[in-house]
Amino acid sequence: ELASIGKFPSDWNLVKLGDFATVKARIGWRGLSSSEYTSDGPYLIAGRHIIGSRISWEACDHISEFRYNESKEIALEEGDVIISKDGTIGRVGFVENMPGLATINGTMMLIRPDPRYFNQRFVYYYLQGDYFQRVISEKISGSSIPHIFQRDMVNLWIPIPPKEEQTKASDFLKLCDDELDLLQQKLAALQQ
Repeated sequence: ELASIGKFPSDWNLVKLGDFATVKARIGWRGLSSSEYTSDGPYLIAGRHIIGSRISWEACDHISEFRYNESKEIALEEGDVIISKDGTIGRVGFVENMPGLATINGTMMLIRPDPRYFNQRFVYYYLQGDYFQRVISEKISGSSIPHIFQRDMVNLWIPIPPKEEQTKASDFLKLCDDELDLLQQKLAALQQ
């Protein structure tokens, strides 16, 4: 399995994600149903709310603060990485510019990289790379009901380059994402 990850410089460490990040998922939500969604309150993110490289906050559902407080272990923070684990699996989002309290629904998983070791955005981009996408493809083709288990993410191999390299790579890729978003907005305007 490690051979499929590729070769890295000698000053990079290869580790299991769960040793350097918190990985949390929820099976269901203690009976939460869509009839409990509210018009305001904490944001509830599902895979469909991840559009390209962004979380579409304005499209998110809302839940009561009581429901939000029931599962504080999946309450989101700036810099978290979220991933869809059921249905359309492998959709990755980076949590930033939170407009308020937010959490994930039962189809999602939370990854909170330890900032002592990771630039959090580096983990987000790594999960969009070839190695992880091959893992996702195997899950899709190898199962009638695709699903990413928490143990899959805990045991996922990930490189840890020096922090300066992580930051440079992440900043460059963020710049590319921003340019792509701008071009897509211009294209949408031209089509209208």
